[in-house]
Amino acid sequence: RPLRSRRDMAKSNLRFDDRGWEDADFPILCEVCLGDNPYVRMLRAPHSGVCKTCERPFTVFRWKPGRDARFKKTEICQTCAKLKNVCQTCILDLQYGLPVEVRDSVLSGEKQDIPRSDVHKEYFAQQAEREIAAGTDPAEAYDKVHKHEILSRLARKRPYYKRNRAKICSFFVRGECNRGDECPFRHEMPEDNGLQDQNLKDRYYGVNDPVAKKMMTRANEKPARPSDTDVKSIFLGGVDALLQEGDVRSTFSKYGSLVEVRLLPKSEIGFVEFAERSEAEAAMDALSPTVLINGSHIRLDWAKPRKNQPRQGGYAPPPMPQASYATPPPGMYGAAAYGHAAPPPGLPPFMYGQPMAMYPSMDPARMGAAPAGPPPPAPPRRGHATAAPTPPPLS
Repeated sequence: RPLRSRRDMAKSNLRFDDRGWEDADFPILCEVCLGDNPYVRMLRAPHSGVCKTCERPFTVFRWKPGRDARFKKTEICQTCAKLKNVCQTCILDLQYGLPVEVRDSVLSGEKQDIPRSDVHKEYFAQQAEREIAAGTDPAEAYDKVHKHEILSRLARKRPYYKRNRAKICSFFVRGECNRGDECPFRHEMPEDNGLQDQNLKDRYYGVNDPVAKKMMTRANEKPARPSDTDVKSIFLGGVDALLQEGDVRSTFSKYGSLVEVRLLPKSEIGFVEFAERSEAEAAMDALSPTVLINGSHIRLDWAKPRKNQPRQGGYAPPPMPQASYATPPPGMYGAAAYGHAAPPPGLPPFMYGQPMAMYPSMDPARMGAAPAGPPPPAPPRRGHATAAPTPPPLS
C-alpha cells in the first residue's frame, strides 16, 4: 500500500458540488493512521463534518486501525491535505511522517505558504479547487523533493502503530474508574512532557508545535559521554540488510584501530568497538548524531557498559562427572548400581553428585516388583478340571 498511490486514488475520486463542498470515496491517510489491518472497514458520512482549518463541510471517514486501537476519523478536508501534502487525520507529512514545522524548516525554499486570514484563506481554497478540477496537484512543490538527506535521517524506518492506542482514562487519573479491564481507555498516568499542549491549526501551519521543537532539538544535540572510561563501543541504530561490515570499517577506521564490528540487521542495531577511548570520542565528535553509510542513515550513540560478562571466552559450564553405565549386579538399584554412593536413609537419591526428586516410579519395590515370600498360585487354565474345594465340617 504505497503512500503515493493512495493519494492519487483520493485525487481521482474527489468531487465538488455547486456549493463548493467536497465529496470523496476514499480519504488521504498515512500508513500509521490506516493501521496494520489490510481488511479495515470505514464508515463514510458525506458532509457530516467541518474542516478544522478552512471550516468548510467535507466527507468524514471513521474507522478502527486495529483491535487494540481507538476509533479515528478525518479532521481536515482533502483540499487542505493536498495543499500541505499531509494526512487528513494526524496532519503529518505523507512521505516522511514528520511534522509540518520540521519539514518546512528544512524545505524553506520549496514549502507551500497558506494564508491564515478568513478572506485570503477562502480565496486560496477556491483556487486550489480549480487546480484540482483541472488535474493539477497543488502539492507539486513537495513532490519534487523525492529523497532529502536531512528528512530521510529524521524519518522513522517503520510505522509507529503505538500512535493509534486508546487515550488515557480521565477517571483513572482521578482514581474514580470502576470498569477495570473492561475500560476501553488506558489505565496509566500521563507524563508531563509538554507534548499534550498541541493545537491542530498550529500543527497544520507549522508554528508552535512542541513535537517539532523536541524533534529538532534532539536531532541537533550530540550524545553525552558516559562517565565510565571503560566504554569504548559506539551503538549503531537503523542498521539494515544492505549495510556491509566493510563499509562500516572504512567509515570508522579513519579515527583509530577497531577491535570489533558487529551488525545485527534483524534487530536493526550494531556495535563498533575501538581500542582506545580517545579514538571512540574522536569518532563520535566527528560523526554524531547520525552518519550516512552506503545510503543508510545510521544513528550513533554510546553503547552501554557490559555488566557481569567476561570480555573473552564467555561462560563455560563446569565439567560433568563421568558415570559408569555397566549392568548393575542383581539386587542393586539406584545410584549405588552405577558407581555412586547410595544416599543415607531418609534423604533423596543423588544423580551425578546432585540431589534429585524421588518419584514412586523410581522405587524398585513398587510398580510391579515381586513381593517377598513364595509366589502366588497360578490361575487354572481353561479346559482343565480342578479339585472341588473341601466343604467346611458341619457342626
